[in-house]
Amino acid sequence: MDITVVITALDEPYVNKTIDGIIESDNGSLKEIIVIDDVSKEPISHPEARVIRNEEQKGLVWGRNHGAELADSEIIISIDPHCKITSKNRWLSVISKRMSEDYKCVAVPRTYCLDPEKWQEMKDRPIGFKTKWDWKLDFKWVNTPGPYMPAFAGHCFAFTKSWWEECGGFDTGMKIWGGENIEFALRTWLFGGSVETVDCFVSHWFKEKFQYNMPNKVLFRNKARIAECWFEDYKSRFYSELGCQRGAINFGDIRDILRVKARKQKKSFDWFLNKFRQELNLY
Repeated sequence: MDITVVITALDEPYVNKTIDGIIESDNGSLKEIIVIDDVSKEPISHPEARVIRNEEQKGLVWGRNHGAELADSEIIISIDPHCKITSKNRWLSVISKRMSEDYKCVAVPRTYCLDPEKWQEMKDRPIGFKTKWDWKLDFKWVNTPGPYMPAFAGHCFAFTKSWWEECGGFDTGMKIWGGENIEFALRTWLFGGSVETVDCFVSHWFKEKFQYNMPNKVLFRNKARIAECWFEDYKSRFYSELGCQRGAINFGDIRDILRVKARKQKKSFDWFLNKFRQELNLY
């Protein structure tokens, strides 16, 4: 199965190092690297990557969607522009093997912290290999047995183009950044797919400051879209934890997602909560 790697970048000092590492890890299955340059001050350029430079800043969620639209491969890997491929000789093989077994699986490499200046993984500072969320839809790391998880970290994950198309892509109504990883994981589980950690590693630079200007109201909008689309009888829990009334957050138009949900959903949200009772630990 051939693979396209999609990177969305804005003023990223290590993007070419990330690209170089991906190229060095190629086992013959890498078809293309697509970089969405979200109007970086210094335009991104790499001789072995296809760089699409936006005319105006559109955000990380849009970039991931656009990159997936452009990809002409069976497998798409979305990765941040500040990641080192730690399992160089095997990560593409591990991912493609799992995708070939089940096209509905979202495969997530395990994560180490990255020291960007030394470009070295920090194996003495593990942060966990699985992820979860609480009723505020705040994202957290968790260590529980088994490969399955209720959400995935957004810095590196793989999916098939066919599954992405069946699911309707990432939520185009989300703005800038935040929540798309939780939303697509939920959508995958409820539509009959799975989200799994796989036995390969990347190292990720966890920044102290995000380069996008991200107002709280935008993040709340993104999160409210998740609650309104997928939480069924539990919507009030989200608003209660935020300390506001339902209707206080303008979450935009969700009719397209609800139409896809009506066609594709196979599992209930109660089923999801029960399956991940241990990881979510929601009271």
